[in-house]
Amino acid sequence: MASQVRAERAKRSLWGTRNGLLLAAALLSGAVAWWMIAWPVATLSNLAAHQGHFALTFAHMVGGSGMLWLGGWWLFSGRFAHVPVVAEDSVGQATAILTGDGFIVRQGARVHSNTVPKGKVVGTSPAGRW
Repeated sequence: MASQVRAERAKRSLWGTRNGLLLAAALLSGAVAWWMIAWPVATLSNLAAHQGHFALTFAHMVGGSGMLWLGGWWLFSGRFAHVPVVAEDSVGQATAILTGDGFIVRQGARVHSNTVPKGKVVGTSPAGRW
């Protein structure tokens, strides 16, 4: 029978740390600031009050919004780890590859497969990506 391997990141979640709480507070305050400052500029609701410096105010709003969105993109796409594909490798090889990449490996129950030979890994949870 083949094996299913479970790969988990060895590190603990960012949100459970002091830095994670500070980051959450920064994101929340950034969202409030964007709503109070950038939203009125983006909707052109107070155009008359900014006649002489509207271009600078608008550029500031676009730049600040870009930094907020870029920071959010980086935070959420950087959190996900790439799991190597170890299907059809031996359990020992798969364990070495995953452990070398910083994962904790737990061997699951043996499963039947018509395509993967006995003693080889059927897949990982989460699934590996090429």
